[in-house]
Amino acid sequence: MPTSPTGPWSSPRPGRGGATAPRPHPAGFTLLELLVVLLIVGVLAGLVVPGLGLPGGAVDARAEAERFAALLELARQEAVVGPAPLAVRVDREGYRFERFGENGWEAIGGDRLLRPRAWPEGLAVALSVEGGGSGEEQARIELYGSGEQTPFSLRLDASAGGWRVSGDALGRVSLAAEDTGA
Repeated sequence: MPTSPTGPWSSPRPGRGGATAPRPHPAGFTLLELLVVLLIVGVLAGLVVPGLGLPGGAVDARAEAERFAALLELARQEAVVGPAPLAVRVDREGYRFERFGENGWEAIGGDRLLRPRAWPEGLAVALSVEGGGSGEEQARIELYGSGEQTPFSLRLDASAGGWRVSGDALGRVSLAAEDTGA
């Protein structure tokens, strides 16, 4: 059976002057088409699912703890590869990322991921930072180019449960469920 760069050709058929015709392609979708559809479905699901929230407007402390830990890890990595240390300033209202510049600690502006964030309503926040105590109005977790960070413990309490985000001096961050005492 003769072949061509595009695939096998059928053998000449009698009565057609010896011409060859390509074999018909089977019906179906290509892998690329399937991947594009899966990508679109994934993006749409990512937009819809977070908006659903918990029933009755309950705050999910676990989701907030995971988000904070992920953003802290991103900021730590940026401090390692970037030109200056970064920090996260936390208070009862939310948290924001800062970079150490010529004038001291300055808020990071124009960054889509490291933008200031507010805690959801109904979430109680308590941060304890080594050397900074726990009674401060605002506390800062500093992230250095060596990968080290200020040791801290952040407790997030909500009606649906409590979570603790802890970090040690070597930059390791852990999450743990906490008993809310209810």
